[in-house]
Amino acid sequence: MLTRRYDIRFLVPLVIGLGSFLAISVRADERVISFYWQQAADTFRETMPTETALNYVATGVVLHSVLDSDGGIETTDTLIYNYYFRSGRLDSSVAVLGEFEYPERLDFSFPDIFQSDYELTLYPNDTGGGPLAIGFDNRSDTLAEPIGIVLLDRQHYTLGELLLNFNQRRGHRSYSQRFWFSQIDGLTMIDSLVIVGTIFNRIAPINYRLDVSLRGHRLWADADSSLAKP
Repeated sequence: MLTRRYDIRFLVPLVIGLGSFLAISVRADERVISFYWQQAADTFRETMPTETALNYVATGVVLHSVLDSDGGIETTDTLIYNYYFRSGRLDSSVAVLGEFEYPERLDFSFPDIFQSDYELTLYPNDTGGGPLAIGFDNRSDTLAEPIGIVLLDRQHYTLGELLLNFNQRRGHRSYSQRFWFSQIDGLTMIDSLVIVGTIFNRIAPINYRLDVSLRGHRLWADADSSLAKP
């Protein structure tokens, strides 16, 4: 089941403290931050399934919660699915327990942040131990790219955690994602995911939260291999 639970209100983006984080951050030595960013970008292209054209299936435990106007949970449905990914992108799914009424709300995709021209900052009190936190912000409020924080492994430059807050998301008034990653067979795989969103609605906004835990990743080395479904 889910190993990480966070009390995050729907009106507060998953990147809690992002604004203050960026405000108090000082501009790091450009050579240092550029080094880590470039190393992480290279590692991203080498280890992400979307970049290495690998197919895999994973079993997902999904908690779909409907939130009230204050962010409290009104109802929660528990579902289990087998999710099939082709070249790292969701291709299809098979229900194991329950039936997800709103499958379009679950999005495992995220942008390649290393391809965007962000303003980068390091945490000002970084002690040199544990994950390296880098904040990335748009240089203009008019840009559509999400902003957030990425936590990198200092030695291997792999993604550990990724927080994204979207200024623009189709059909949404607000939308945030938070990913955790694990290293499996030399690949950086999604371990778990939290999505919090508010959907535009004529009567009243629809507020929801998704907690997803993926397990039992099974890989295929050939992008053209068959994904036999049960």
